[in-house]
Amino acid sequence: FSVLPMISVSSRLTTTPTIQYINTYRYHTDEAFKPIKDYFIDILRRKDYSIAGFLQVIQAVDGYWQRFKDEEYKRNNPEYAKRNKGHIEKEKEKEKEKEKEVSLKTALEKLVDEFNDIPIIKDLQFNYKSIINTRHHYSHLLKDGKKTNVMHEYKEFRSATKSLSALLVCCILEHLGVDKISIGNSLINASSHFLRPDNRDIELTIETNS
Repeated sequence: FSVLPMISVSSRLTTTPTIQYINTYRYHTDEAFKPIKDYFIDILRRKDYSIAGFLQVIQAVDGYWQRFKDEEYKRNNPEYAKRNKGHIEKEKEKEKEKEKEVSLKTALEKLVDEFNDIPIIKDLQFNYKSIINTRHHYSHLLKDGKKTNVMHEYKEFRSATKSLSALLVCCILEHLGVDKISIGNSLINASSHFLRPDNRDIELTIETNS
């Protein structure tokens, strides 16, 4: 059966029927996960690498971080711990809260690090500055030149969207309880062009049990 569109989840991707059941159940019932799932389905249906497609996939990756990783990261990093703000004026309090937000750059770096032992992800090149500035540029329709290192060419959007889509697949499958070797296999065997990074032909040295 298919847990994700165009990603076959069989004995190759999961180890027991119980895990398969849990994956299917969480995929269909997790309300916090639903917006990520819906974005992912829309991404797979796209036929080209447009600005809208790039914005959708980076928003989905950012949304995954905010919904499922952000609080844990802040708990484990003292610089984001909440301070006693009882005596701080409201305006200053708002500024402090902004300062304590985890940046998109940090979120991307930590997610890439988390899945860096998956061969395809390890070999991808993520230009964080370009990804972030491009998102900001097109999300707010800024004038040209206001942000540097902004993508404009089709091949740039193609490369960034494919890399971010591969990262998004890792996030989704990890959330569903799939192990990393199986996630790597799913990227190699994916039928959707959005899930086939340019280095798709890398072979895993460890095979899962059939």
